[in-house]
Amino acid sequence: MERGKTQQLPEISRRVEHAGRIFEEHEDFIRTIIRFHIKGRTEAEDIFQQSFLSLVARPIPENIIDVKGYLYQAITNDVIDTARQARKYEARIKRYASRNKYSTVEINPPDALAIQDEQAQKTLKFLEHNLHKHELMAVKLKYKEGYTSEETAEQMGIKRQSVNRYITSAVKKLRCFLNTPCYRHSEKE
Repeated sequence: MERGKTQQLPEISRRVEHAGRIFEEHEDFIRTIIRFHIKGRTEAEDIFQQSFLSLVARPIPENIIDVKGYLYQAITNDVIDTARQARKYEARIKRYASRNKYSTVEINPPDALAIQDEQAQKTLKFLEHNLHKHELMAVKLKYKEGYTSEETAEQMGIKRQSVNRYITSAVKKLRCFLNTPCYRHSEKE
């Protein structure tokens, strides 16, 4: 081995040991943060490992007093970075597929498509009858037309925060309709 690399080994070993102690001491806290952000078990484990490697690469500065606060921010950043990388990868795959004329859409049997269409129609009827006009418009623009929150806000002539509030309210109502955990309303908001 070269002399420079040999000298780096003790530093790397020290960083790995330090990260190991921190992860051992705060493992439950770290896993809780990751589970808050990531629902899939495999993805959560990947983030856990990525966070360990990040801590080895960038150890906690000695002047940090709130280690848990630092870990929370570092792990949240790892989650954001991982999601960003996944979106970029997916976009590259879609560009590659479109250039090479490959389909990225799963092929469903006709009966599955009919069932999906029927469910979509029922959901749309529910939305039309149970949402306020602003909620319905926000949902249609964002999910049916594919607009971003900013574009939806611009189309509706309102603030982005209002769009997000309408979408959140509509999703809660839809969850109730689909029998998933929700709050119950006796009337429209």
